[in-house]
Amino acid sequence: MSSSFQGQCGGPIQSATYEASEGSIQGDQFDSSTVQFDPTNNAEQRKTITITAKAADRMSVGTATTTVDVVKGAVIAPIRLPDILFSANSSRVNNCGKRVLLEQLRAYYDRDSSGSVVLVGHVSSDEKSPNLAQERALNAAAVITAGSGVCLSIPQSQVQVSSPGVEQNGVSFEAGFCLSSVTGAGSAASEMRRVEVWFVPSGGNPPASVTNSQASSVLNVGSLGCPK
Repeated sequence: MSSSFQGQCGGPIQSATYEASEGSIQGDQFDSSTVQFDPTNNAEQRKTITITAKAADRMSVGTATTTVDVVKGAVIAPIRLPDILFSANSSRVNNCGKRVLLEQLRAYYDRDSSGSVVLVGHVSSDEKSPNLAQERALNAAAVITAGSGVCLSIPQSQVQVSSPGVEQNGVSFEAGFCLSSVTGAGSAASEMRRVEVWFVPSGGNPPASVTNSQASSVLNVGSLGCPK
């Protein structure tokens, strides 16, 4: 910020100081990070802030004001798709799971090819394979990145994989239309044998529940080809 003051009879004018109706000012720099917006509103929000400059000579204090608009961009939320479900001890993406990936997910990606995909693999506590959660997520990743057969060709760098296993991280079960596609459907254990599917539009952030994710490009997903 800068300001200019002129005086006639009061002698030298001191350097101006600044105040803001909201936010903070250090020296001549305005910091908008503490401006308050409605946390429940995901749309773009704007707030007009008044900046006041003051300067004094030996006789009086002069003030000048201006306004600035602070804009909080719209929150771009990740989109939750139905879970991909698995039979016990299996990491094969069945036909219903492929419908989620090749039809529903593809529709989002076709509209926003700069978006990203997040796949989160889970297992039930009675499954024994130590890598099953990651294998499920990687097989799902292969279906959308292999680029051959029926598989899509989304860049591997745009597909993030996480495998918390039995930990659900507060994300509820979302069977969609695939509930009857696996054996033992409806039990508590079967609801944990899944891969969460998220599409993150351009400019959005992954869901807060996702931790320790890696791009599928560093997890050797290319070696899986297009899963049958």
